[in-house]
Amino acid sequence: MKKIFIILPFVLALFLTGSCSQDNLDIPQKGVISLDNYYKTEADALAAVTTVYNNMAYMMARGLVGGHTFNYPPYTVLFNNFSDDMFAAGETRGDNDFAAEINEFRYNENNATIAFLYRSLYGVIYSANILTTYYKPDDPNANIRQYVAEARVWRAWCHMILAIGWRNAPLVTELLTSDSYPANSTYDDLMNFCIKEFGEAAANLPSKPNLTDKNATVRLTKEAAYAFMGKAQVYAGKYADAATNLKTNVIDKNLYALVPGDQMNNLFHVAGNYSTEKIFEFNVMRNTSLTTQNNGVIMVNQLGNYWNWRSDHMNSSNNPKEIFSPGWGGMMPRKSFCEALIANDGIDSYRRKAWFIRYDEVLYNLSWPNDATMTTVDQKRKDPQRGLKSDSWLYGCEGYLVMKRIRFKADECPDMAGNFLNNHVMMRYAEVLLLFAEAAQKSGQYTAEGLKALNDIQNRAHGGKGYVSKSLTLDDVKKEKRFEMWLEEVRGIDLVRWGDAATVLKDQGNYVPTFKDPFTNSDHGTWDSNTWTITNTNYNGSTYGFKAGKHEMFPIPAYALQNNPNLKQNPGW
Repeated sequence: MKKIFIILPFVLALFLTGSCSQDNLDIPQKGVISLDNYYKTEADALAAVTTVYNNMAYMMARGLVGGHTFNYPPYTVLFNNFSDDMFAAGETRGDNDFAAEINEFRYNENNATIAFLYRSLYGVIYSANILTTYYKPDDPNANIRQYVAEARVWRAWCHMILAIGWRNAPLVTELLTSDSYPANSTYDDLMNFCIKEFGEAAANLPSKPNLTDKNATVRLTKEAAYAFMGKAQVYAGKYADAATNLKTNVIDKNLYALVPGDQMNNLFHVAGNYSTEKIFEFNVMRNTSLTTQNNGVIMVNQLGNYWNWRSDHMNSSNNPKEIFSPGWGGMMPRKSFCEALIANDGIDSYRRKAWFIRYDEVLYNLSWPNDATMTTVDQKRKDPQRGLKSDSWLYGCEGYLVMKRIRFKADECPDMAGNFLNNHVMMRYAEVLLLFAEAAQKSGQYTAEGLKALNDIQNRAHGGKGYVSKSLTLDDVKKEKRFEMWLEEVRGIDLVRWGDAATVLKDQGNYVPTFKDPFTNSDHGTWDSNTWTITNTNYNGSTYGFKAGKHEMFPIPAYALQNNPNLKQNPGW
């Protein structure tokens, strides 16, 4: 079989995408470059590592692999819906069901979100394996050594996510041929590989130059590799190693810092791009040669639409002015989470205001088109140009709306409507501090430093006016991780590894609320007047809720099982 390299956004290993006959593979192809003449120079290596970064960015933003397109970011959808702190919402029941299946634990091996993330992870791994196959980590050219190290970090990161989500998945470190059928590797084998790869790759990566360097937030550094390594070590239960690594290689370097509390609302918006808190984020740049319908666009409008509010159910098409419209209302906060955070932080805390907003604040505090004439709360209560339409509701809403990670008007690219310039955050220093605090508590090492890390997160959140831990306990670490890392893809998998999932998630999906304000009475009411209507619709006739012995790991997608006879389905599926 003649080997060829096809230049595409993604190129997948054959065992993941299907197979074709030997005769078809032997047909000479036009418009391709022979591998005999490629991957020889530094320029070729740079092009290859650029593809790895590009594939990672597509996976995080949209999910585009080998011509297979998923309009929503599968990593974000899967790991955020796999939790107890939000509803998979939309216009009504049945909308965005690829996400609701996960949130309610109704999914199976055919779920689109699970399948696209699995496919995308191996797409990135394939592109990384091209570099590691044709270039060596000890190449005499320092630039090539860096490119190989970057590829190894992203390959390890993808294997880490496969281990976290599926526990049993193939470990693929070479280019596969049409007759390659790798079998499942164990969780421990995957994690040990990741830890080793992160550590070895770090040696050939540059260190972040200083606290405020912007380039070092959008390209891998030693510190980013060690931060990912620390996460893998914590998830592998290697707490002493994690504590030492995170303290020595990340925290003590003083190259990162939490942004002040009054800047928390910028963390996921354009105003917070390249901040001192970012360990790594994918850089989003204006490119007017691409359109929203072109698959080359990284931050396509679907990402913003999925997160943003269901604005077509509101009275003004330009409402509120701060929030980008339209939105599909895919992510809605649970009242239980919001009330727990308020009890911990206080209603006026920086974190509360940055993470979510109450419905009365939407009506009375944000900017609506007729604010010039509606200047008092009493006028705004009776204003027919704000709030929900008289025949509309917010599905999956309990009176709170998400602010964290939605798209603001200020985030939109000025001359590319529907595209946004928010960098896509992969890891923040806050997560490093929380991982370190957990590792310190579990290992009994650096407990004073671990408590300080936890306190730094707490004090930043509310300026010391809320709960502050006096000692380093696992319960406090769990609680703070829940609040700080909300909607950052960790809550559900944390519950699983802590052994809490079967209890916390057992009733997930038994109801979904519908929220309506009293507009039909020409009075939106106030927060304390109990005039808001929340109707809980029960779905007890369907399967729902986390099942022990099954939902600790995702199912291997059906297409992968069909194409690889050596894959084994996970227990319970």
